Amino acid sequence: MAKIKSFTDASGVEHDQAYWRISNVFVDTASKRAAFTFVGYADQDKRNAGKQPIPGATKSYSVSGADFDSLYAQEIAKTLNMMQIGYKLATDTKDVVTGYNEADGTPIKVSFFDGAEDLV
Repeated sequence: MAKIKSFTDASGVEHDQAYWRISNVFVDTASKRAAFTFVGYADQDKRNAGKQPIPGATKSYSVSGADFDSLYAQEIAKTLNMMQIGYKLATDTKDVVTGYNEADGTPIKVSFFDGAEDLV
């Protein structure tokens, strides 16, 4: 599983077909914690050729406590695949400020991966 999502690096270079995969997974069910790190490559071919990720193309997500219980329980009923849990967590996490606000002034956030193409 992977995602295709455009990414602009620190030099201003736009990577229209950036290929995002989970690179690191940490799960501790006893302490109810999980963390997933995604890295982005210029495209799928570069990743398959063993090229380095785009500098700075890293996204990290973590979950703990009751949120871990909820996410783990939802996903474990469907699969034992921890990678799928990581992708769900990344998709559900609202981590990018849109520049717009709710009526009460609260910034509106969306997932970094909103609009990303899912590859299976």
